Amino acid sequence: MRRGLVRGLVVLGGLATCWAIVVLWTGGGVWSIAGVRISSRGPRNPTLLAVVSSFVAWAISAPGYRGTGLAAERRWFLDLAARLIARVRPPAAVVAGIAAAGVVLVGFTEGAWVVGASDSYGYVSQAHLWTIGALRQEPALARALAEDVSLDVLTPLGYRPSIDGKTIAPTYPSGLPIVMAVFETLAGSDSVFWVVPMFAGVLVWATYLLGGRLHSPLIGALAAVLVATSPPVLVQLTDAPMSDVPAAALWMVAMVLATIDRRVSAFGAGGATGLAILTRPNLVPLAAIVLGLLIARLIAAGRSRGHVVQHVALFSLLSVSACLVTAAINNALWGSPLTSGHGTLRDLFRLSNVWSNVVLYPLVFVRQMPIVLALPVGWLLRRSAFRWRVNADGDRTLRLALGTFAVLAVLVYIAYPAYESRWNLRFLIPAIPAVLVLACFALFLLAGRLFETERTAALLALAVIAGYGVHTARALGAFEMENVRRYAVIGRYVERELADHTVLFAMLHSGSATYYSGRPTLRFDLLPPSQLDSVVATLQQRGYEPYLLVDSQERLFFQDRFRGHSRLAALDWQPLVSLHSPSVEIYSVRADATPRP
Repeated sequence: MRRGLVRGLVVLGGLATCWAIVVLWTGGGVWSIAGVRISSRGPRNPTLLAVVSSFVAWAISAPGYRGTGLAAERRWFLDLAARLIARVRPPAAVVAGIAAAGVVLVGFTEGAWVVGASDSYGYVSQAHLWTIGALRQEPALARALAEDVSLDVLTPLGYRPSIDGKTIAPTYPSGLPIVMAVFETLAGSDSVFWVVPMFAGVLVWATYLLGGRLHSPLIGALAAVLVATSPPVLVQLTDAPMSDVPAAALWMVAMVLATIDRRVSAFGAGGATGLAILTRPNLVPLAAIVLGLLIARLIAAGRSRGHVVQHVALFSLLSVSACLVTAAINNALWGSPLTSGHGTLRDLFRLSNVWSNVVLYPLVFVRQMPIVLALPVGWLLRRSAFRWRVNADGDRTLRLALGTFAVLAVLVYIAYPAYESRWNLRFLIPAIPAVLVLACFALFLLAGRLFETERTAALLALAVIAGYGVHTARALGAFEMENVRRYAVIGRYVERELADHTVLFAMLHSGSATYYSGRPTLRFDLLPPSQLDSVVATLQQRGYEPYLLVDSQERLFFQDRFRGHSRLAALDWQPLVSLHSPSVEIYSVRADATPRP
């Protein structure tokens, strides 16, 4: 009787664990059964039930049964699960393919698919410039207000005045916009939003290939699933389009191609590296890792010096060309090959940022991807002469290359401002696939040879870790993009409802409003406070209808900036339109605007 109760509690704990995994992946829900409302929106309650069940099973067991007896009951449950899993166990390549296809599908179905603030507007609008063969443009009001405001005021977020002092240019690198321009040319303007999801699929598949080359297809599949479910990737996948995921995908493709001893692969590795450099120029040191891997593999294969030189030349042709193109664009737009749209290296990287990032990055990595703890644990065990049960160290050259790649990718940003890195590791996404491949390899070694029961436990652990990633991404807002979609909603309202001669005073929406409506914008955050009334009057005299487009997080800034300089600072009249959750308002700034009653 007692043994049957113990087995029942073990089964209950196992089922509760499985339910916690399901909730982690799906976010749970609310059901009504026979009038009884059942809610499960988080993994806490089923996890608590699993813990309590295990404790009660231990407490009611006979003292001599608590060790080997309970272990046997758990093994019985895992064996039962193993038999069920064995019926549907897919090959590693199928698992990785599903993961790759899954992130593409998530990007297409859950992505914001809008132009938001500075980053996405800078990339998408630059893509359009590439389709017409232009690097810069003249603001729509540049001639009408040439003597009234500076060029900075006419420059939307994501742009800055170029070196000629007459035109403006996007501040972002050209790699992602060039790819977007190809899509826009072939399939229309909306196709630019396909690019990030498709790169996400490439990233997951390339991770699988790297894991397979390092050790086995199983390691590749595990790493691919963990990349697909990692919070940084999911957050960027569903956000407005940015370059973080594409840059990571291109670097991983370059690493994969560098492991293949063929001329076309060396050329392809150089092409992927070149496009990665165009996408994120500050990561150019990573090219040395890719080239080093290519050379090391050729030497290890006993290739002749001439063969190695030929492959290096093919790799360098496109990768070096990308560096020259980046330098030429910088020089044409900003006056120096080493000055980007964001400024000089001294402006971007400061020693004062190093210590805070040294503390921050490991904490966020562990919080969002706890499997990385397998790396230091495995290293410590090996240092203490732990005898590995797996007689396979994998590809040592690739292991060294991946480790060096990950460390260097993090070091590049160690002096960079943290920005939102306290919750979002988007700048470090290029390092994440390499870290997760190595972590899966370390975890595999720690687990020993995976027999049926241990394999089932490992698959359950993978489901928990991956589900935790999805759960964390959901908590970070990865699947709730209404906050980002407000840019498109308000921009399309302007296009639909306001006159063609509308001019918008805006800040956060200064680029997106123009993208969706075609109406020009003025940056109120860069306009001198004493000039607001005079600029409004000038616009009205010249036949324009000025409006203020203010986001909820900008309202106090606007009022503080212009208080004491303009009556408009009060914002005490009825807005033309008010969008809630989140709040965005459009105010007419005509002189006869009536105050709120």
